[in-house]
Parts: sequence; C-alpha cells; structure tokens
Amino acid sequence: MRATVVALLFLLAGCRGAQESRAPDLIHPPLDAFEAEVQQQLMDERARLDAALQSPASNTEAAEAYGRLGMHYHAYRMFEAAAACYRNAERLAPREARWSYFAGVALEDAGQPGPAAEALQRAVELDLENTAARLRLGRVLLELDRLDEADARFAEALQRDPDDAAALVGRARAALRRDRAAEALTSLQRALEIAPASNSIHYHLALAYRAAGDLERAERHLELQGPIQVALHDPAMEQVRNLVTGSRALRDRAVTLARSGRMGEAIALLQRSIAASPSDATGPYYLGVAFLKHGRPQDAAAAFRRALELDPHLDRAQFFLGSVLAQSGEDDRAVSHFERALELHSGLTAARFELAKTLQRLGRHDEAALRYEQVLRAAPGNREARLGRQFALIASGRWQPATAAARGDVESFPEEPAYAHVLARLLAAAPDDEVRDGNESLLISEELARTMRNADLAQTRAMALAEVGRFDEAREWQRAAIDVARRAGRDTLVERMAKRMALYESREPCRQPWLAGDPIFSPAPGNISGELTASTEDGSDG
Repeated sequence: MRATVVALLFLLAGCRGAQESRAPDLIHPPLDAFEAEVQQQLMDERARLDAALQSPASNTEAAEAYGRLGMHYHAYRMFEAAAACYRNAERLAPREARWSYFAGVALEDAGQPGPAAEALQRAVELDLENTAARLRLGRVLLELDRLDEADARFAEALQRDPDDAAALVGRARAALRRDRAAEALTSLQRALEIAPASNSIHYHLALAYRAAGDLERAERHLELQGPIQVALHDPAMEQVRNLVTGSRALRDRAVTLARSGRMGEAIALLQRSIAASPSDATGPYYLGVAFLKHGRPQDAAAAFRRALELDPHLDRAQFFLGSVLAQSGEDDRAVSHFERALELHSGLTAARFELAKTLQRLGRHDEAALRYEQVLRAAPGNREARLGRQFALIASGRWQPATAAARGDVESFPEEPAYAHVLARLLAAAPDDEVRDGNESLLISEELARTMRNADLAQTRAMALAEVGRFDEAREWQRAAIDVARRAGRDTLVERMAKRMALYESREPCRQPWLAGDPIFSPAPGNISGELTASTEDGSDG
C-alpha cells in the first residue's frame, strides 16, 4: 500500500524535496492579502497536507488532506486553487463523491462550465441522492446550451421534490430557451408560490410573459424583480462556508447571504465579524445596513453610531444614520448627518435628495429648492426631485420661478400629469398677476380630465373657471370635489375645500393655489432599506 501511495503522489505532486512539494496542477495563492487569522488557518491546512503526504498515510487520508485544503481555499473564493486540490483528492479517492462535487462547484464558480459539468456529472453518478449536484449540473448545462440534458437534470430533481423552486426555475429557463413560453410560465408561477421572497423569479416571469406576447404583465414583473435568488439546499457547501473566519471574510459571506434573502444569518456573521475586529468601523456599518434591510431601524441607528465613533469619515454611515433619524421624525438631527455625508462625498446624490426633502419638512424652503437644483444637475431624470423643487419654490412665494420650473418640467416630461397639474393650478390661482392665465389653465385641466378623476383636479378646474369669471361652473366643480373627498373620508380636505366654495359663492376668484400646511409641502422621507455591497468605497450614489 505504501508503494502505491508514493507512486501516486509522485504522479500527482511531482518530484518532492525535503522541505516542500508542488503538484503540477495545484496552485498555492499568496496569503499576504488576507488577515492574520485567515493566513494562519490556511497555513495550518497546508501543513496538514504536507504531513499527510510525508507520512505512511492511506490514499483516503491523503485525499482528505487535499480536500480539506481545497475547502478552505474555496471558502475564501480562491476557486482555481480549490479545484486543483479537489482534483488531487478525486484521483486519490475516485469513489468519494464529495470531491467530484466540490470540484464541480469550484469550477462553476471559476467560470469554467465545461470542466464543471464533467465534475458534476461524476458526482451525480457517484451519489444518486445529491439533488444539489443535479441542480448545479443543470445550471452549467444551460450555460453550455445543452438544453435537453439540462432539462432532464431539473426534471430528476423535481421527481424527488415537486416543490423544489430552484428546479422549477431551471426547467423554466430551459423551456424559454426552447421557445416554450407556456411551459416556462407554469413552472415560474409555481416557483413564485413556493418562494415568494425570491424576487429574482420576477425577472424570468417578465421574459416569459414577453415571449408569450403579454407585454403588460411582462412590464409589471420587471418592476418587481430583485436580487434575491431561489435558495439552493446544499448542506455540503454549507460545510465549506462555515470554515470562513476573519472579519473581512465573514463580511463577504454575510453579503452573499443578505443578497439571497437570508438576513438573520447575515446579521449573525456580521456580529462575529465585529467580535473578530472590534476596532474596524466597517463591521458596524455593514451590520447597520443589514438591520435596515431586516426592518430594524433602531438597531441600525445604534450600529451606524458605533461605526461613526470608530470612523467619523464613513460617508455612507452618515447618510444612513440621517435616513433613520428622518424616518423617526428627528429631522433637525438628520440634517446634520446628511450635510456631513455630503462634505465627505459630494457625489452622494441620494444624500442631497434626502437633505432637500428634510429641509422642506422643516419649512426651510429656499434651502430645499437649492438642494433640489443640485440634485437635478446630477440626476436630471429624478422626477420626484423636480416636483419637490416646484413645491419648494411655491412655498417660498417665488411664483414666477415656480411657474417657469413647472413649464420646463412639462416640456421635458409631457407624459407626467403631476407637472401639468401644478402648472394649471399656478396659472389659475397664483397671487402674482404676471403668472395667472385662466384660459391656459382651463385648457390644461380639460386635457388632464380626459384621464384623471380626483378631487384635487376638480378643485383646479374650479379655480380656473373662477379666474375667468365663470363662478357658477366653479361652484359645481368645487361641489363635485367636496363630494368625492367626503366619500373618501377625507374630512380635513373637505373643510379646506369649503373655504374655497365660500369664495366662489361670493363671486371671488381664488388667490391661494395651496393652503398653508398642505401635505405636499412636507414630503415623506425616503424608504431607505440599504444595500449590502462588497465595498463601501465605490463612489456610486447608492
């Protein structure tokens, strides 16, 4: 047996010196990019491999040492090195299915679908019960355009579990590639019933509906798509992932879990990451984002505060803390964090936008208008910012700039009725004589009435009619608006509209387009849930 082992090791590892050996296809990546704890972990595994190869060990023990080292490389995303170790383990223990399986996963992760398919096929043949191997094999076969084989693997998985959402999505993808939209829709609809949180299914549904010619449903599902993939039950790979240690590696693993919707596990890993490096501010920052995504804003605020105690220059932590404070009604405190975030990173358009809305809620409308202008210079397509700018100018009594802004917005986005509605009301009731034009307001409101039916537009129509002296009609439209609001239970609005009705009954036009305290002058804070990314240094707007 010893002679056989030695012969195999010479074939696999090449000529061995007294201190070290190198297998021709085994890659030993440099360790200096890793934290000390991770470096030590990998060095210990290398030492175990060397000890196994130099001792009178069996093939199985040597294969175990190679496989263990491969699993550690795999855990830290060194896929080619991991695959090389797994291949050596396969050769030493050719009947051990897990080494073929791990090799296939590593090769898939390394972007090598051909070799991955070969390894995964061996794993399926050696372990008929490994459903994850079948699903992964189907996935790489899809990539290789071997559609019939891919569909067969997904079908085999569904024979074992008809409610396997990953297999259903796989079958649907194969069906779409073969122009079988109806089959794809059936599989995807079932998958979404089983895994409704996996919003990536909506993307495939959009493709399927488009292929079926239902563009309306395709557009609806495209709007609902997201990053959360269907979970693949894979206990073997969990063993690999659980090897991760060191704060940075734990954070990377947490990001992967968060993107698949496993927020509880992600939070647990981030807490381990903080314990491993308590002075590193990025740990609490990531934890804060995870808490936001998990719907725990107060925990998120505490995490962001801790991150800023460790590093006050984390612009995203400043932004997210400001967002949490704004959501909880602490606008004064939120402003300082948004401003600090912009001092640190002037390109954070999201922070500038939230700052504009916060200033507006605080009644600082001139400052808000300026911030909205800055947002629109960076993001001219931000339609909400355009509307915010209009109302900030209106609230500060700048009627002519507000009207000019509304006209410009209508020209840029003629399909957006909100801009035309603001313009119509300004033309009907602005206190500035240079702005009002009742006839133009009537034309705009008539056009809007073709597609809109609500109390606000009815009021605008009444204002325009009163402006041109048609008070009887103005009363009719105002009465209709009051009836709509009363049926909707909008009692406060009914009281406001009654004051305008009194004007028209006195045959007086309206000179106040919106009453003070109208909710339009106090925009709600953004629903910031945060996004876990691999780095906070990308310079994007977030």
